[in-house]
Amino acid sequence: MAVDRPTFHESWHRVGALRPRLRPTVQVVRQVFRDRPWHVVQDSGGKDYFRMDASAYAFVGLLDGRRTVDECWQACCESLGDDAPTQGEIVALLGQLYGSNLLAAEVEGETDVLLRRQRRRSLRELQGVLTNLLFLRLPLFNPDRFLERSAWVFRPLLTPAGAVAWVALAAAGVWAVAGRFGELAADAATLLSADNLGLLYLTFAVLKLVHELGHGYACKIMGLREGRGGEVNTLGLMFLVLVPFPYVDVSSAWLLRERRARILVAAMGMAWEIAIAAVAAIVWSRANDGTVLKAVAHNAVWVASVTTVIFNINPLLRYDGYYMLCDMLGMPNLGRRSNEFVQHLVKKHAWAVPRLRPSSASPGEEPWLATYAVVSAVYRTIVFAGIAWFIAQQFFVIGVLFALLGVAMWAGVPLWRFISYLAADPEISRVRGRAVATTLAFVAVLAGLLAAWPVPAHVRIEGIVESKHASTIFAASAGFVTEAAPTLARVDAPGAVLVRARNEDLLADVRLQELELQRLDALRRAALERDSSLVQQTLAQIRAVENRLAFSRDEVRRLETAAPRSGIWISPDIDRRVGSFVGKGERLGVVADLASLRVRGIATQPVAARLLAEGSATASVRVKGRPQTESVATIEAIVPAGTTDLPSASLAFEMGGPIQRNADEGPRPSGSRPSAPDLRQQGERAAEPHFEWRLSIDDPNGFLPGQRVIARFRLADAPLLVQGWQWFRRELQARFQV
Repeated sequence: MAVDRPTFHESWHRVGALRPRLRPTVQVVRQVFRDRPWHVVQDSGGKDYFRMDASAYAFVGLLDGRRTVDECWQACCESLGDDAPTQGEIVALLGQLYGSNLLAAEVEGETDVLLRRQRRRSLRELQGVLTNLLFLRLPLFNPDRFLERSAWVFRPLLTPAGAVAWVALAAAGVWAVAGRFGELAADAATLLSADNLGLLYLTFAVLKLVHELGHGYACKIMGLREGRGGEVNTLGLMFLVLVPFPYVDVSSAWLLRERRARILVAAMGMAWEIAIAAVAAIVWSRANDGTVLKAVAHNAVWVASVTTVIFNINPLLRYDGYYMLCDMLGMPNLGRRSNEFVQHLVKKHAWAVPRLRPSSASPGEEPWLATYAVVSAVYRTIVFAGIAWFIAQQFFVIGVLFALLGVAMWAGVPLWRFISYLAADPEISRVRGRAVATTLAFVAVLAGLLAAWPVPAHVRIEGIVESKHASTIFAASAGFVTEAAPTLARVDAPGAVLVRARNEDLLADVRLQELELQRLDALRRAALERDSSLVQQTLAQIRAVENRLAFSRDEVRRLETAAPRSGIWISPDIDRRVGSFVGKGERLGVVADLASLRVRGIATQPVAARLLAEGSATASVRVKGRPQTESVATIEAIVPAGTTDLPSASLAFEMGGPIQRNADEGPRPSGSRPSAPDLRQQGERAAEPHFEWRLSIDDPNGFLPGQRVIARFRLADAPLLVQGWQWFRRELQARFQV
């Protein structure tokens, strides 16, 4: 036997003479994970499942109520040799089976033991409800009979033909909104508007019911095919952040033998939602604007596509993606086993616990378990903090209570259990001093790193790139564009023609005025011989027509838009404008000197205060969405007075920027000439005052006017704990005025 698997156990005398057996209601299903056979044991009268490997099942299979535990173990040792379970492993196995009501033993007072175990289980379930604040569940009724009777309707969906139809429907939905993604994304800003919240919730609730029924029908159909599993005994409400949504219990899918069937059950809810999203996309593309049908379709497109993929497929939370990942990796109970594996590593390497049971993880599983334990713990903490923060912004008192209860349940209770384990658990009785010392040392090092070790601190602001020497080009006369210089074309000298347009109405007006001028001149010559007073009247009319003709000819000349300066012609959409009509005063583009660019960045009041107090004189500037384009920028000027004028409309919240636009001021029509004297001011009004930083870009290569950039300033180094506390205090003051 290996040293870390001691053959004998000090408690063997308590169980060796027992004659236990599996209960008659227990079902056993053989499954294969990572080329290793495993057996899932389940009590058909309850919800308890237990997984064991081949050696453990070889022992459990010998328990018939007549053989003693010791006789069964001796038989296993003879048949399996070193692969047989040890006495300690058998003691733990019997305890787990007995605690799950899967094992019956002829012991005195077993009925009382069963009742006590049932009460303990109810208490554990209540504790699980209280600790799992994000997913409170309320069972309502048993839908199994209804699903079984109606399963024939949806059985064709779980066939190759059904998969082809699903792909075709999804492709049709994508085709329906192809070319209109910008419009669909622009409408997303209305999802959380007050007028849409009720409709959004109803849409979400219906879609979640469809999602859960997708799981239920898939589980039932797969169970009927295999002749085992597939029971769906619970349909109820899950309170997700205190908001009720439907759910179904398909845990019986664990009894399905085929891994493909289990993955299909986990994925079918998302598949149904994506199918609905495709139908909603088709309806949205054809519905009339402003109708309830289009609003419902728009909500369904976003809820059934984006949100279901982002949340349900995420394996770091126990949604569909988690169970799919478990089966894909062949690693059931990935979350629990990852935590147990990390605990095993600590006990083995840090505490040096003697006679420690070996880890159940195979060498191929160890990297997955260690990584998943760390990443999922961090992610769950971030999700909980984000939800608590969101609730606090809406309902401050409830959010604070939610956060305190969550900290107590997720941090306080586990910490108390850990301290109790260190203080009294017999498993570490021989190394308790080392365990306490290493734990305190780890806490001290971690506290030192967080509270004393200074790390770089930065603050970021967003801005817009503009040329220091630039001229905005507007259409001086209305007409249809016939020719245009391509964007980014070099303008070598002022006067170069950038855009040519044609206006047939204007040309016809010029021709008519020329003819009118010829007619009046003929009248003038005829009046010279007959009536001098008529000559004066005709001359007045001629001067008026000449003035109108001069104006019209000037309008015709201005159909050719010339560059007022040398530089680079920038007009990203000019190719699409050829053949289209442009109105007088409509913005066509910019002629800019790309050798001298600057950034006009905006900072909110808290950020501006930090920058003024401890910000550096230079910043690292990157194009948003293109981090490879980077340069150093030097502060050129700081506008200390707060202003509500945005340097560009693209910095508004609706366009993905950081500043909320003033809702009382409608957006300026696209392409219209601003009324401000400075034609570079193409922005709008912000809801709150902000401060402006003007930065000179040292290396302008790769930057273009109009690009949105992120400027990162270096602040004084500070420990992470100090930075986190300062951020929390600023946010608390800014959002809650406390």
